[in-house]
This record gives sequence, C-alpha cells and structure tokens, in this order.
Amino acid sequence: MKRVLLIGAALLFMTPLPARALPILDFQVGAHYVDPTSEIPHDNVDDAYGSGYGAYARLRSPIGPGLLAGAVTWNKFDGKGSVDDLDFLTFQVGPHISFAMVSVGAELAYLSEFEEVGISPMISVSVLKFEGTAAYTTGFDSDSPNWVTLGVGWRF
Repeated sequence: MKRVLLIGAALLFMTPLPARALPILDFQVGAHYVDPTSEIPHDNVDDAYGSGYGAYARLRSPIGPGLLAGAVTWNKFDGKGSVDDLDFLTFQVGPHISFAMVSVGAELAYLSEFEEVGISPMISVSVLKFEGTAAYTTGFDSDSPNWVTLGVGWRF
C-alpha cells in the first residue's frame, strides 16, 4: 500500500495541473535571423559568410514537470564576395521548462552541413499565439561554427 501511495504522490508531483488541462502537443513555426559569432571558412577563405535568415518548425510535448521539444531549422548564411550562400538544416531535440509565458531549453543539435553534433540553448517568450525566440547554436568540435538566432513565430 505504501508503494502505491508513493507512486501516486510522485505522479501528482510530476503533474501539477490536471491531465485534461495540459495540451498534448504544442507546435510552432516561424522565421528567424541568423548571425555568425565565429568565422565560417570556405575553400581557404576565412570568414566567408555573413548573417542570413531561415525558418523553423518545433514540436513540444509535456513530459512530467517539463517539456520535450524537437525542431527542424533551415538556415541560410549569405556568402561574401564570390562565395555562394550556405544553406543547411539542423535537427534538434531536448528538454524545456516553461514558466508562464517563458520557455527555456537546451537542445542537442545535429548540424547537417558540418556533419557534427552540438548544442542549442534557447529561450522563447509567448504572447497569445505569437512567440519570440533567441538561441545560440554551437558544435562540440573546437573549430565548429557558432551563431545566434533571433526568431518570431506562430504557435498552434
């Protein structure tokens, strides 16, 4: 009996709201501005890319007291001079914690163009169905590119 009470108390602690009040899925789409914070070399040209833009789609689901998020982002860095633009995807997944209108998280990211794994800590602020996001993405390799992302989006 004690075991059942402990399990029930643990479940109650992990879900502070009634289950029917929790949304099953939270889906966001938006556009973002990307600005490199490190040099991104290309064919012996240091700092070959400048700021650019992109789009994202993120899906979040409640897991205990937090959220589990997954995202796909498309990014385009503008090439400088005769260097072509750089288009690539990132695939991200990680935990988030929400406080009223603010969500904070850290997502493990796969950077497709660079074929490496990194991390993308982020914060988002939601007002009604709109959101603003800010993230910093970096690879785990010491020579990895880093960039800041500022976005606006719509929540479904």
